[in-house]
Amino acid sequence: MDKKDQAAVVLAGGSSRRMGYDKAFIKLEGVEMLKRIVDLVYSITSEVIVVIDKEANPDRYRGLVPGDVKIINDLKTGQNPLIGVYSGLSIVSNKYALLIPCDVPFLNRGIIQLIFERSDGHQAAVPRWPDGRIEPLMSVYRAHEGFNLVQKLVGNRSSSMNDFVDSFADIAFVEIESLRHLDNGLLTFSNINTPEDLKKMELVAGESL
Repeated sequence: MDKKDQAAVVLAGGSSRRMGYDKAFIKLEGVEMLKRIVDLVYSITSEVIVVIDKEANPDRYRGLVPGDVKIINDLKTGQNPLIGVYSGLSIVSNKYALLIPCDVPFLNRGIIQLIFERSDGHQAAVPRWPDGRIEPLMSVYRAHEGFNLVQKLVGNRSSSMNDFVDSFADIAFVEIESLRHLDNGLLTFSNINTPEDLKKMELVAGESL
């Protein structure tokens, strides 16, 4: 898939209650989490959009991302991941959009590129675990169709990312166990929710030096 067809929507909203402060500003190896994620997706897409809380000040985040990255506020109030998806997809101009949270510090470039490739010709490409669980916020969707679908769900007050995925008729599932040749520990799918999670990630980062 051509880079000009690829966009990334980075979800940097949410209350971060368990973490205690905005996860976008968590530092790992001296680099803020939002910067780590945006730098990676910026290198493989031609459009990057960062979505922050409705009441957040975009100026707080501007120094973490390149100047042509768009920073937008949620279009609606509420701690609902679909609101961030709805807000981000509303302005995507490229054909396909990766949805990605800002708290996955070991995001693997090769895996993201593979998911984009698998989405080509489909409505979506979604990673799936052996037990059937999916990773809807590490997936690629056809942006225009995705916006129409999420708009209906938000209108119906749904808060389920699984409902969003289920709305697509043509999904290419990416079996996660098949990705170990790119990321043996599958750390791409590890996120930070608590200070304890951060300590574990710091240990992993130290071991990888």
